[in-house]
Amino acid sequence: MTLLIGLHLFSALLALVLGGMLLALPKGRGWHRPLGRIWIGGMVIACLSSFGLSSHMMGSYFSPLHGLALFTLVMVWKAFYHARRGQISAHRKVVQGLYWGALVVPGIFAIILPGRFLNDFFSQSLF
Repeated sequence: MTLLIGLHLFSALLALVLGGMLLALPKGRGWHRPLGRIWIGGMVIACLSSFGLSSHMMGSYFSPLHGLALFTLVMVWKAFYHARRGQISAHRKVVQGLYWGALVVPGIFAIILPGRFLNDFFSQSLF
């Protein structure tokens, strides 16, 4: 595993775990804000680190995953923007969409698609 893959994997897993906690815990007070800021950091690092990783999908360095990373960066900013403006319903919708659409679903595909690091890792570890 390269340092960049490790950084990407760690930040995405951090965002996955913190995101689940944030969605389950009481909102707007206590640990929600500081953990939310750490979650944002994890998301941003996962997105930015993805640009240094090539998926070689579609015969190119860049793939739809890089487009997802760009979209995610915009949506993370929107989630923060809505929270700061007190637009909690919009904030909630963006964060839930990011959690499922930028973490859970891509994570599942990273595990099940052959040739991906996590697929190779789990295939070697389990079988």
